[in-house]
Amino acid sequence: MSPRRRVLAALLAGVTSSFALAAHAEGETACRAALEEGLAVALAYSGAPVLARPSWHQQELLQMFEVSEQQLLGCQALGFVPYRFGHALLCVVQACDAEDLVRALALPAFLAAMGVEIPADQQAEMIIGRLAHWKEMKADFVVAGFESGGTTSLVHHLQTIPDIYMMPFEFSDWARDFTRPRDLPVPECETLVSYWPAFMSFAFWPAAETVERFNQQASRCGWQKRIGVWDSRYATHPIAVRKIQALLADKASARVILCFRDPIRYVVSTFNRLSPEHPGGRSLLALVEGEEGDPDPFGLKGNYTLLMRDMARAVGWERLHMQPFDLLLGGYTSVWSGRIGQTVLETNDPGM
Repeated sequence: MSPRRRVLAALLAGVTSSFALAAHAEGETACRAALEEGLAVALAYSGAPVLARPSWHQQELLQMFEVSEQQLLGCQALGFVPYRFGHALLCVVQACDAEDLVRALALPAFLAAMGVEIPADQQAEMIIGRLAHWKEMKADFVVAGFESGGTTSLVHHLQTIPDIYMMPFEFSDWARDFTRPRDLPVPECETLVSYWPAFMSFAFWPAAETVERFNQQASRCGWQKRIGVWDSRYATHPIAVRKIQALLADKASARVILCFRDPIRYVVSTFNRLSPEHPGGRSLLALVEGEEGDPDPFGLKGNYTLLMRDMARAVGWERLHMQPFDLLLGGYTSVWSGRIGQTVLETNDPGM
């Protein structure tokens, strides 16, 4: 680069820095003014947990989720912005909607108003991030199966239907969505679908940025298609069922598909999955005697009625489709695929 070009580049950099500093100062001033006016209102929608604790029993877990959802939706209804700070929710006035302003101004103001003292070094280490509600995702249906219930086979069939797009794994592992790099590559539309464990995490709510990327992928790869997410364990976890309920809110055409199989076939599948020769397994006997960990609260998952009932109570019977795995066997594949595809596609209008 010539000396003249270096001088011009330095001058332009200085001008850019000056504009950036001026914009930052202006934003800080607006944030301070908005806090003075709206902090008292925002306080009523702040402080709820945004992460579940492993020690909570089921009823406490669901109660905390309800409180958290009420605060998040109430904050959004005011035109404010819900943020996460550490393990709690913070309702932020619109003028402070930037992570640096939240950390420097909104969070200290909230803590001071609540009489809570947190050392500055601990505040600096807190995760700060904008939150979103599950219903903001452009997803039209959830395949919420029982482990070893045939869910994977069901999803493989759904992938063969041209009007259906199953979301890839890159948009699912939201247990780390507040700490992962923000410049992740965008997956190809043909990326293989893997487990979608977002609803299994302790986080009540997803990061807003992740939801935005999810919706961009849906628009890019699933235009005029039904967008689906799945995991084979959703039906056995109360928090997953509650998140699915939140996802379907305000979506009259949304569906939940449960795949289940004959209990005898399930026992055989469990034996194959947990046998000593299988990675991570020891034996079926260890599972039955409680020595082998398993997320299913009903032992061998034979009581599909209880699991189906919990899901139906959450989302409504009219949205629930029960699919026997055994219809995938023999000559029923094409018939089954057509019926399940029709179930998903029978809605008023596409989500995109």
